[in-house]
Amino acid sequence: MKKRTKKYRPKPEPSLPIVFGVPQESMTSLALMPHACIAAIVDGSAVEENIYTLANVCNMATLLSERKRMTSLPVAIAGQEAIIRVIQRFDATGKIGFSGDDYQAIKAAVTLNDELQQACTRRELRDIILILQKSA
Repeated sequence: MKKRTKKYRPKPEPSLPIVFGVPQESMTSLALMPHACIAAIVDGSAVEENIYTLANVCNMATLLSERKRMTSLPVAIAGQEAIIRVIQRFDATGKIGFSGDDYQAIKAAVTLNDELQQACTRRELRDIILILQKSA
């Protein structure tokens, strides 16, 4: 058998430009999903995945606030605590619902997440998503 003489060169990972933001179509779909989940929970047609979508959004808002060193970190943490209470209530009763305070905190965290995503580049969003995937 012949010895291989070619040097191993792995395929490079495509790099995202640092200066470009996320296209508007993508931002719209990213922003609409959590709001649709909140609306589904409020009108009673929610499924379990909606809770975890909102949990992911709250986690993303917390990480973005930490990375950007924003003063809005308490809003994101309040959203995380509220979604934890919703998950605990779901585990105990099997029903998905908000209390008034939980609704306000989650809504504020989702709005914060939308604002932070608008201010981020694609690379920053990719890094946050990779961190969330590794911690899941």
